[in-house]
Amino acid sequence: MEGLNTRVAEDALLADTALVVRKLDARLRVASPSRAATSYLKDRVRMEKKIDAMRHGAAGRGSVPVCVLALLGSLWMHPASSALKYDPQSCKVDTEGRIFVQISRQLLAIPVGEFGLAEPLYAGSTRTFEPTLDPAQPKGCPDNPIQTTRYVPHLHLARPASGSAATSDRQLDSLELIYVVPGPIEGLPGVTWGGEATNLHSLERRCKNPAIRERLPSGIVACRVKPRDPNVRVEDWGASYSIPITDYATPLGTTFVASCLPAVYSTRITDCDVAYSMRLDLGLTYRFHPFGPGPHLAIDDVIELDKEVRAAINRYISDGQRLSCK
Repeated sequence: MEGLNTRVAEDALLADTALVVRKLDARLRVASPSRAATSYLKDRVRMEKKIDAMRHGAAGRGSVPVCVLALLGSLWMHPASSALKYDPQSCKVDTEGRIFVQISRQLLAIPVGEFGLAEPLYAGSTRTFEPTLDPAQPKGCPDNPIQTTRYVPHLHLARPASGSAATSDRQLDSLELIYVVPGPIEGLPGVTWGGEATNLHSLERRCKNPAIRERLPSGIVACRVKPRDPNVRVEDWGASYSIPITDYATPLGTTFVASCLPAVYSTRITDCDVAYSMRLDLGLTYRFHPFGPGPHLAIDDVIELDKEVRAAINRYISDGQRLSCK
């Protein structure tokens, strides 16, 4: 009977997690404002509670089912892009070895070695993009850029130098740029994307009455939520991390937040994520593991890495503007 009850509990968690995956996929595609964000937040809160119950409750046998962890790990996975053959020298203008990607009104010029993956515009898409100037040009040239709603650049992030203040190897699990349909979100002035709103709502919820609130050496403030099992180590607690706007903020001036699911220490599947708007129509999201062994990004190193990521994306955008005007 205990095995049967465990299987039922696992099936229920799997179903709820699959629902969250579908909602998140819709949010990434549509990038809708407050209503979708609120709905997603409720599902995520319920999911976190069930993860806690499954890991440490009577039915959980001490671990989350592998199938559920795999679904959780897919929350921010990107689809594979089509194979692309591109020669920068085939374009009419000197591209300086760049390939061009268009997300809404943003034209990015990316070194070919950092191209990564781009999701093609799907059939029947209602996305409104500026028409290409010269469809006869090879795909990827400035006048015929790759148009996408989700793009995964292959950023070459610098490893911390020997003797630096970094406490980890500063590696991300994934990073995406997402087409955003901006819209006001109730209770969050300046926030126009549901992806960012979700983490801000989690921050508000977790910091309202946290089991632990602490300021880390980097200046980041942690709000940790204690699970029901008293034996769970603090690194496995769900947590939200933020920094005062006066010290560091998003490009649009909102609070910078990293949100971590429970069990980020014990597993390599659950993780932390950051999501905010780089421009009104361009969202940035990345996820990472805050603990080793293996590639990870310590919470105290997040701000310095975020600065590097922003600089790279801003360089893509400025190079796109410069090279497309030749």
